[in-house]
Amino acid sequence: MVRLKTWKYTTYILLLIIIVGLYSYGLPSFSGVSASTDSSEVADTAVSYINSELLAGGLGEAELVSVSEENGLYKLALEITYSNGLTEDYTSYVTLDGEVLFPTAIPMEASADTVDDAVDDTTDDTTDDSNTFDASTIDTSADPSTGAENPELTIIEFSDFECPYCERGYWTMELIMEEYGDRVNLVFKNYPLSFHANAQAAAEASECAYDQGLFWEYHDILFENQDLIDADYIVSAAEEIGLDMDTFNSCLESGEKTDLVTADMAAASSLGITGTPSFLVGNELVVGAQSFDTIAEIIDAQLA
Repeated sequence: MVRLKTWKYTTYILLLIIIVGLYSYGLPSFSGVSASTDSSEVADTAVSYINSELLAGGLGEAELVSVSEENGLYKLALEITYSNGLTEDYTSYVTLDGEVLFPTAIPMEASADTVDDAVDDTTDDTTDDSNTFDASTIDTSADPSTGAENPELTIIEFSDFECPYCERGYWTMELIMEEYGDRVNLVFKNYPLSFHANAQAAAEASECAYDQGLFWEYHDILFENQDLIDADYIVSAAEEIGLDMDTFNSCLESGEKTDLVTADMAAASSLGITGTPSFLVGNELVVGAQSFDTIAEIIDAQLA
């Protein structure tokens, strides 16, 4: 999977603002367009609205893959092709009367996993200005890194391949490194959360990929296909990026990377980190799936 080196952060942020702003409210009346209750016509109207309003200005184009009825709503499976060439599978919902579009779904199951996820997969959009640390106390000698060879600033990321907020953090870091990669170094540390069934295996597998010099390719393919992650995909993703599979499987099955992942988690604990994603940006700890602007402001201040 080729990393996105030319994706302009303004496009991403604009789309993110539009989508996030609509999560809770939906879209009333499709700008006044009266839609039929026939599923295909409702779907066509919804896709037209998404393209004309949500993806206006050349952001991208959505195409309908399928429509079905689920829990009293029409479920639209979409494929969105963004202006930078990135293609994403997306799911939206429409009320059966064709009146309200919900760009995405928010899980509301009151399960123990959901409660834990809300607590440990931090989404706090604030930072604590007093939360500063000496980054030199964190050992990064055995960790994958990317960016400047002689960095003016180091970012240490603690992340979980199955955490949905970490997937957002992944895209933010893509934008950060595109903008600051000649001055900043990004170090990745694994912090698999216990209630994500495949997170520990994915973390250990990424360390196996690192041994073969393909950590970032493996890192990218997992985050870009997070919805596919299971025991089988952890292996098939390795094959897809061209790892030596005998070596990879032996490494993963032996459990030899468990101690490395445990050490990463211990480093997180030393900083008081309890959720993912978390970023030590220079000497400041930033918690949650933050925006490009938030991270960039911290970087600019420290580089200055």
